[in-house]
Amino acid sequence: MTISDAIAAQPASAYADSRIAHGKPAPQPSRNASLNSPDTKAAFFDIDGTLTSFATHIVPDSTLQALQGLRDEGVKIFICTGRSPSQMGVVLDTIPISFDGVVAMNGQYCFDDQGFLETESMNGHDIGIITAWLDEHPDVVASFCECDYVYFNQVTETMRETWRQLGKTAPKAFIDNPHIRPLDHPTFQISPFISKEQEHEITALCDNVKGVRWHPSFTDLIPADGGKPVGIRRFLRHYGYTREQCIAFGDGGNDMTMLQFAGIGVAMGNASDFVKSVADYVTDDVDHDGVMNALRHFSIL
Repeated sequence: MTISDAIAAQPASAYADSRIAHGKPAPQPSRNASLNSPDTKAAFFDIDGTLTSFATHIVPDSTLQALQGLRDEGVKIFICTGRSPSQMGVVLDTIPISFDGVVAMNGQYCFDDQGFLETESMNGHDIGIITAWLDEHPDVVASFCECDYVYFNQVTETMRETWRQLGKTAPKAFIDNPHIRPLDHPTFQISPFISKEQEHEITALCDNVKGVRWHPSFTDLIPADGGKPVGIRRFLRHYGYTREQCIAFGDGGNDMTMLQFAGIGVAMGNASDFVKSVADYVTDDVDHDGVMNALRHFSIL
């Protein structure tokens, strides 16, 4: 699948990795106050709450200018999101700039327009355990993410409220049978609307599953050896770059390991204090030129 295919694919459902912006915090150094910009070769961007505003549901003009500026400087730019490829069209259609690659589903599905494709799906045994747990908890809604299709086992009011928060960037929601489709369709991520305690219960039952969470209402279950840094590493290896030569931007809990992994990890001003605590730098929020300001701070632009 190419990036163009992902845009053209009919949007499906799952969630997104975003946070609501609350005011304009002052940019500040965090993990490493004396960090200097290396020879930056690649930039990785979360989508929701980082590229797109959770308040306006659009990509700010300054962010579009920053993305184009990076391309003009020869820096490769990548999407690094919890969304599946089929969920990205509603956002990428609004960005008139080509990305060099996509890290989708929290690192489980990495591809570009030149034929690069590296993936890791969940194993069938763990999917069966999760599906059985859902059967025992019939009120729990969950999304199942394939490469080009995402579906829910059912729709609840909690899920509807999350979709309302995403506004026009929310993909269309589909309902399907999680007992049948995983048998012959690789599943890369399952996102149940559960508490942290229930998340721990499920992961303890599975052989190779962990949860990455950006929202208190749900978690993204992926292979325990997966995550955004794994996806980033795939592209760095492909291009011969080091982790010190990349910068990453994020705002959610599922971005924390990415920010820790990158040579420069930038937390958006609208991120939680927990996310900010692991970043090298905290910039302004997405609605106040956060991406552009950080790139200028490190003299990348």
